[in-house]
Amino acid sequence: MNRTKLVSLAVGLVAVIALVTASGAFSGLAADRSIDISVVDDDEAYLKIDGVGEKFNATEGDPVDTLEITNQFSDEADLTIELEDSPEGFDEGDFESELERTLESGADHTYTLEANCTASGKVTVTITAETDSAEVTANDRSFHLECDETSGSS
Repeated sequence: MNRTKLVSLAVGLVAVIALVTASGAFSGLAADRSIDISVVDDDEAYLKIDGVGEKFNATEGDPVDTLEITNQFSDEADLTIELEDSPEGFDEGDFESELERTLESGADHTYTLEANCTASGKVTVTITAETDSAEVTANDRSFHLECDETSGSS
């Protein structure tokens, strides 16, 4: 065999071996990592929510301040409230406040609704706050809206 054929044969053999064997890449990786999770009081949470579990007395048509939400992240947060459950006749349109907003770090916002005395009862919402680096969701937070006995419904 001459030298050119021998080199061609060697290069061909290397090419066949490279095609048959794995490329050396990997598609997955398992690594042990530690994570610390802390449970803190509501006042110290990234998303402070006041008004949950409270009963608000209302008079037909009057504004009622319900949930006060404070952004305690170090960044601004995009805040969204979704109505999950409510008395018949009450809907998201009864909130006077926009249910999507941006809160600066340290800022708070009080959600106000217009009392609808035909719809007294438990109102349940899900609250989500999203920053560039984190997302927090508070599921099934509720408060109770009750009409004053002196108010009349039409």
